[in-house]
Amino acid sequence: MPDWFRQWPPIERKADQLITWAPLIVPGLVQTEEYARAIFEGEPHKSPQQVEELVNARIERQAIFDRPTPPQFLAVMDEGILYRPVGDDSVTRHQLEHLINLAENKWFTVQLLPYAARCTAVLVGSALLAQENGVPIAAYVESAVHGRVVDSPGDIKRLVDRLELIRSAALPAYLSVQRIKERVAAWS
Repeated sequence: MPDWFRQWPPIERKADQLITWAPLIVPGLVQTEEYARAIFEGEPHKSPQQVEELVNARIERQAIFDRPTPPQFLAVMDEGILYRPVGDDSVTRHQLEHLINLAENKWFTVQLLPYAARCTAVLVGSALLAQENGVPIAAYVESAVHGRVVDSPGDIKRLVDRLELIRSAALPAYLSVQRIKERVAAWS
């Protein structure tokens, strides 16, 4: 786990709600092992051993959903995720099937931001917001170089405002799941 990421997992583990938006790939906390591997294999200068360590660390983080009371997880993803192949077609199809299965849990919600929404707020990159008792406590924001934890009230407010704008343009959960199912059917 990179040094700049180490402070995030304890925040993630104590949160009772996690909200993320993702413009390019499925968020890490709900990635399948194969999808995560394909993502990390695309990183320049990663050895096979480093890729496996990163995949294992990502999958271990998902243990928060195995708790008796898992955190509520809302993933708002750009519609392009349905069409962007990661790995081969079977990797992407399996990932989408995984999202459909997750949507059967009361703690998981997925919303797609359709192209037609023309919402540019999502284009700045992905972020993961952690909340406790309905109050945002921190966020993890990614860039092409590295991520960082944001916890200043002003920055959190700007992220929450951006998230609300994105969510208001996104499809409701039931329509989002329907679109994912339609894409899986097209691949089958």
